[in-house]
Amino acid sequence: MSSSSVNVTSLSGTPKIQKALSFKGLDVTESGYRTPPDIQIAVGPNHIFEMVNNYGAIWTKNGVLIPPTLSLSTFFHTGNNAITDPRIIYDNDTGRWIAALQDNTDNSIHIAISETSDPTLGWNVLNINFSGCPDQPSIAVSKDKMIISVNDFTNHCIKPDDFMGIQYAVVDKNSLLQFHSNGNLPSFYVSSIKGGVFSAHAVLERSNSNSVFLVGVPPGGDTFAVLFKVDGIINNASNTISETKYRYPIQLTTVAPKPSQPDTVKPIEIADIRVLDANYFKNKIWFTFNDSCRVAGDNNSRSCFRLIELDLDNNNIIQDFDVGAKGSYLFYPALSIDNKGSLNFIYGQSSEIIYPSLFVSTHLINEPPNTIDTPLFMIQGKGVNKSERYGDYFSTAQDPSDPTIFCASGEYNLPSTGTYWSTYIGCYKDISAIS
Repeated sequence: MSSSSVNVTSLSGTPKIQKALSFKGLDVTESGYRTPPDIQIAVGPNHIFEMVNNYGAIWTKNGVLIPPTLSLSTFFHTGNNAITDPRIIYDNDTGRWIAALQDNTDNSIHIAISETSDPTLGWNVLNINFSGCPDQPSIAVSKDKMIISVNDFTNHCIKPDDFMGIQYAVVDKNSLLQFHSNGNLPSFYVSSIKGGVFSAHAVLERSNSNSVFLVGVPPGGDTFAVLFKVDGIINNASNTISETKYRYPIQLTTVAPKPSQPDTVKPIEIADIRVLDANYFKNKIWFTFNDSCRVAGDNNSRSCFRLIELDLDNNNIIQDFDVGAKGSYLFYPALSIDNKGSLNFIYGQSSEIIYPSLFVSTHLINEPPNTIDTPLFMIQGKGVNKSERYGDYFSTAQDPSDPTIFCASGEYNLPSTGTYWSTYIGCYKDISAIS
């Protein structure tokens, strides 16, 4: 058993969230016929923006699609280059949308920033080159910086390829904001390649910190996590970027067994132990990833997901536990933190009798450690997944207009040949905040 596991059961017996809105997101036919789906969602004052593989779509916050569906090759000006792994966030501090896209052909990450809080209007694009093929980028912003973290591979990510190490770029946020008005390229700094670490995920912030953070764990399983803290000033004349690396003991992580699903002996293909999401709030960091655990009363090890809370004030781990369900497999967690410090998350679940489905749940700030609340069914899967891989990552985002609401998006299968997948978008309200 990899850590102290908890069943997916509630403290009170009732969920702490309720559905405010849900609708179908982009599916395989609408996102370039690529598998698996790399899913990102962001929420602004009046819009919900989803990016999946090579396409994006924008809805009103009532769930009404604003046509047309967006080709990301056009949106990011990449031409016929091989693109993948989009990311998008809404920066409430500046009222701008910021997106990123991996370009295997040019070994670069394209950064797009909106000119206003309306994502249907103008955007500007910056291109940052890396030392290798910058796989699975993650992005985050602080008060004065934006950071992009990648895994560098050789051979433009065309197998056979070799992992070179992690690398990150830091962009001056003020010059990025001014990009559309003065036409000057934003100031940025690109780090050297760093070995010994895999997939150091950028930590999304909702604070006035000037620091940016990256967090990672060994992909094969181990008993530590690594945190990078990046500080300093970026300008075209000189950079004063400094990096501090910390190592924190955690409970043993183990590569998860492949999840089962009905009607087939083919299990679901999920990824290794890489950090899938991370958020910062009031000097604490929550991060999450796939793990292996054995729930009490279950004879088999299952795929679970790990939740870890790191306290930067006291420089220690304060919560570290697996979430599992007896007889089921859980996978691909994504999380966000509200303005009180409560945790919201989405994850996938399957078993021999449950098609791959989506759930959402919470851990409120005032609840006992190492627990979660009763989850809600987001969408019931209706078919078998027969693709080589399941979704690389799911996504959550807090609503900047209503701090009691978060939205989430993930993958589920429709009843067809088994390769027909869709995404689903749902927004949920913290009912503990309703008087």
